[in-house]
Amino acid sequence: MDKYNLKELEEKLNKCKNMKLEDVTLDDVDEISSIKIDRRKSSNERILDFIMKVKNPYIFKVNGKLVRISFF
Repeated sequence: MDKYNLKELEEKLNKCKNMKLEDVTLDDVDEISSIKIDRRKSSNERILDFIMKVKNPYIFKVNGKLVRISFF
């Protein structure tokens, strides 16, 4: 897991989690079906890969529609 810059990923998460759906355009986010993650990696590495690959891990497109996820 040394290849991941955890500080950079943490900063990305903090910036993205506060973005509002109405402040995002379709071009600002990734289509979730286009994100490819290697299933042979550990679950932690798959999570880190996802965060690295997507523009915003909290907001993405599903079939062209914006979706925002949150955790409580």
